[in-house]
Amino acid sequence: LDGAVDDVQLLFNIGQNISNSNNWPNWKAGSEFKAARDGYMKK
Repeated sequence: LDGAVDDVQLLFNIGQNISNSNNWPNWKAGSEFKAARDGYMKK
């Protein structure tokens, strides 16, 4: 059970760090999805 608690704490901390940051995950350069996301983010 300790391992499951560690996993949940890790995932919570990752989500909290992302939500409190101005840096959001992004597609790598050259990805076919990057242009679509960049266009969506400009709206």
